[in-house]
Amino acid sequence: MNKILALAAVSLAFAASGAFGAPRLVANLSLGTAVRVAERQFTIPVILSTDSESMNAQAFCFRLKLSTALASASVRHSGFTEGQPAVFEWQTSTAGSISYVVVYDERIVRFPPGLPVTFAEVTITLPDDAVGPVHIDFDSSSVTMVSTEDGMLSATIAKGTLATIGTTIDLDESAKRRSSGR
Repeated sequence: MNKILALAAVSLAFAASGAFGAPRLVANLSLGTAVRVAERQFTIPVILSTDSESMNAQAFCFRLKLSTALASASVRHSGFTEGQPAVFEWQTSTAGSISYVVVYDERIVRFPPGLPVTFAEVTITLPDDAVGPVHIDFDSSSVTMVSTEDGMLSATIAKGTLATIGTTIDLDESAKRRSSGR
């Protein structure tokens, strides 16, 4: 009996010290390379990666800021989430930003920890007077976050648990490739 009590005390001490590791969520949101789909229209993949010890990320909220105005913008499920239902989804755009929130049911969609996964695509149309390069970055405020489905655990830039990587569209380079037939 004393051995069982001693083992239980050691287990509790490890748990209290964090030796078993407290639940955590450490993530990276990045924008992939923009692909031209029409004149002045581009599609950009949004990629999530978490470390291999992270809890299951199921909710995503981000605001993208652009260095130029937009004619239009939309976000849709892509890659890993294409065809999967969302529990909640909302998006809006202004002249210079795109905001998106989506939550997936973890019983239906489980994001694999430690692997990069494309979960959305942003399609933007730039106005005729836009000049490049166009920089697109994640808003570093608390608006940009990744969390568990219940929202009890989140990764944010402010907490140092969320890193972000934007992208740049070089309109001049796109025009050169188009005019040379490449």
